[in-house]
Amino acid sequence: MRSVLARVLAISPSPALLLASALVGVDAASCPAQDAATAAPSAVALTVKVSADRPAGPALLVVPADPALDPLVAAGTAVTPQGTLVQVDRQGEEVALRWVAEQPLPAGTFDLRLELLPAGATPTVFRFEDTPGRRHLLHGSRRVYVLEHAFEPARNQEGTYKPFHEIAALHDDGFVTKGAGGHFTHHRGLFVGWNKTQVQGGGNYDFWHCRDGASQRWKEHLTERAGPVCADSVERIDWCAKDGAPVVHEVRSITAWQVATDRHLFDVAIELWPAGEQRIALRGDPQHAGCQFRAAEDVHQAQGDTVYVRPDSARGGDNDVWQDLDWAMIRYRLRGQDYDVVHVSHTENPRPSVYSTRAYGRFGSFQEFDLEPGKSTVLRYRVVVAKRSAGVDPATEAAAFQALALTLAD
Repeated sequence: MRSVLARVLAISPSPALLLASALVGVDAASCPAQDAATAAPSAVALTVKVSADRPAGPALLVVPADPALDPLVAAGTAVTPQGTLVQVDRQGEEVALRWVAEQPLPAGTFDLRLELLPAGATPTVFRFEDTPGRRHLLHGSRRVYVLEHAFEPARNQEGTYKPFHEIAALHDDGFVTKGAGGHFTHHRGLFVGWNKTQVQGGGNYDFWHCRDGASQRWKEHLTERAGPVCADSVERIDWCAKDGAPVVHEVRSITAWQVATDRHLFDVAIELWPAGEQRIALRGDPQHAGCQFRAAEDVHQAQGDTVYVRPDSARGGDNDVWQDLDWAMIRYRLRGQDYDVVHVSHTENPRPSVYSTRAYGRFGSFQEFDLEPGKSTVLRYRVVVAKRSAGVDPATEAAAFQALALTLAD
């Protein structure tokens, strides 16, 4: 089967949102009358619907392709009269517009006016650099993350048995996450796995600890986009048995948004489907399955200072397991800097929503569900890494994630 995320680049919280259609409004007054029939307009105006009050933060609007948008698509970046940069990406018969709303948007409609950047304007952009076994994302000269994807079983099986993202620190040249080694070597950066991956009719694999020869093997970069507002990278990964035969196919997408210099914001999408014709049950427990974040090893040494923040709805707490919550935030100090990290599970993910929150810095979302042959399941998460001084509010970040996609007004 063909991956959904590979087709839509994982920029929408629901592929169905990409089917929206409406007319694109062109600001005809911006075209000289004598050339109105042929000249590309210098501005495009869209009337955007906001279904409910939404916080400031990343925004996505997908519209049908239209000749009026072609100059903006060719440029790759537009700007609003208020100076907000808008990234413009063509996707087949549609155009994706992405920007960071600096103010909350009230319910109702608003006009989004897009203009070409002034001549000579050169905004700072994201860029990828590839080295053996690694993909680096930078925004200008600032490191954002490193995707560790080497698989070298002959040289270093334990150190390379699964890919993960190391998140760059905001105050020095290190990372806020832990790589291979240290306490619980299988906890690595931002990572994914289930310790009980059960194939109908036989076969039980541990893709959390990657025991008994199980591995997650990076295969290829499927697609990428990078601009001034955000950067997408989509990877193909196979979860393999000891003999190398794939058990689960995965497409993992991560979108990094340029929100502010004192924080990173990542939208993660994980698409999974069986490699064979048997149903696969993803099972385990909140400590050993799901999409999780592991803080740097230094946090383990000072875990008495770690604090978690959870919504009032959260219940439980036995063995650090919590139910009825879609987000959690860890607060820790690392190499002299205070950090807050928010992990959000999208409300469209399989339910119930459960979080594990260990004091040493490993926390994240856990779900149990089945993968059906010929069908894929997409899981979506947001991770915000910020300096404490940024004043990040986890409930606001969660609400902004759920409200990412906007639509054109009728």
